[in-house]
Formats: sequence, structure tokens, C-alpha cells
Amino acid sequence: MLREVSVLLSVICAALGDYQSFNEAVFDLSFHYDNSTPHWPNALAFKFIKIIAQSDESANWYASNDFCMGEHGGTHFDAPYHFNRDGWKVADVPVSKLINKGYVLDVEVLGDGATTADTMLQPRHIQQFEKKLFGEGGRLPADSILLIRFNWGRHYGTAEYYNVQKTDNESELSLSFPGLSLEAAKLLVERKIAGVGVDTASLDPGKSKTFDAHRILSKANIFGIENVHIPADLATYNDRFVIYAMPMKILEGTGAPCRILAVVPKKN
Repeated sequence: MLREVSVLLSVICAALGDYQSFNEAVFDLSFHYDNSTPHWPNALAFKFIKIIAQSDESANWYASNDFCMGEHGGTHFDAPYHFNRDGWKVADVPVSKLINKGYVLDVEVLGDGATTADTMLQPRHIQQFEKKLFGEGGRLPADSILLIRFNWGRHYGTAEYYNVQKTDNESELSLSFPGLSLEAAKLLVERKIAGVGVDTASLDPGKSKTFDAHRILSKANIFGIENVHIPADLATYNDRFVIYAMPMKILEGTGAPCRILAVVPKKN
């Protein structure tokens, strides 16, 4: 345990230098949970199944709730085991992977204008991002956490977020939203990053039936975080903020609800 704490301190210090040398601000990149929280169409929705909120005869207050939900709803963590039989389950992911230097790649800034449901992250977006931030030949640091902003969060909580389409097969769902291309996922594996977060319902495009991005990243034990709230101005702190990804520690979990924070220096 002491060794793991030491590793974490080293990661944070390496990412931000003297952590006490500036006043930090915190971005909460998580959406809240309630009975309207979006979830994967074939997963169990978040629901309060028991609510106690009352005072007794002496006016002493007591409140306690029970809830149920699937692992993959709202802002949540995808463990590599989700698509890799031999991958880490939620509780297996080293804490040192969950706290790391963060970056925001804004596809609308690097792409071809406003994103649509058919937009896909391509290797050229990653390469352009790296060149702009690090110069010619620069690369994303190993074990960093990359947040991909499609600006799809503007649809969160609406029908447009999943874009469920009817098909001839009533038992088959057709979804439509942005995601990572197979080639982009392969490039991120080459970069040896720790994790990828997206402001969409899945790492893969909604229309994917093969989930290539999930499979490629999971094979390399790279975790995913989906339904992330990524504000545009967080990108102004690229190379200067740390991500704290804190999934519920489910021992056999393929995924889990996740609180994700970005700690950044305040503007003077």
C-alpha cells in the first residue's frame, strides 16, 4: 500500500511539478445520477427502489435510499475485461493508472467543423493534436488519460444522444453517434496511454456492430470512460492538469459508475 501511494505521489508531482505552487481548481467531469440518467438500451436503468426520508417523533432526521442499475449507465468506467477475457476487471486496474496527466482533444477544433452522428476520430486528428501541442515529432505521454470531445454532450439527456433508429429486425437496435475509428484506437495503443474518455455513449461509433475500438483498447488494458462531461475550456489547460478517475470498486466489475475530476491551475 505504501509503495502504491508513493507511486501516485510521483505521478502527480511529475505531471504538475510542485503541486503546492499554485491554487488549484477542480472540474467535475461527471453527470449526476437520477431516474432519467441515460443508459445503454439493453442495460438496467438507474432507479431508486426504496427511499426513506423522514423525521421521528423527536424531530430526529433519517434518510436512506436503495437503488439498482447496470454497470454501463451515466458517466461510467469500462474495465478492459468488458471486451477482453484476460483484461483487468474494475478492481484490478492499478490506482496509478487512474490518476494521471490529462489532455482534451477537441474534434471540432481539429476536424471539419461541427460534429455529426457520423463523425469518427481518425489518426490524423491525434497527429494534428500532438503536433499542435508538442511540436513536430511530439507524442502523447505514456500513461496519460486522453479525453475526446466531440461536443456530443450537448445532446446528453435527449433522444439525439443515442439516436435510436428503427430497423427491419425488431430485436436489433440501430444507434447513431460519434466514436473512435479502428485506426485511431490502434494509434492510441501505440502511444501506451492509460485510458480514454469520451462525451458520447460509447468509445465506438453508435453504428458499430463489432466494437473494434473497445476490443483494440481493451486488449492493451486501456480503460474507457463514457458519458464524460468535457467543457471546451478544459482544453486550455492541456499538459497542465491531472485526471482523477474514481470508479466504484466492484470486484468482478466489467464497468462501474465513475466520478471523474480534472485538477487544474487557476488563472491568475
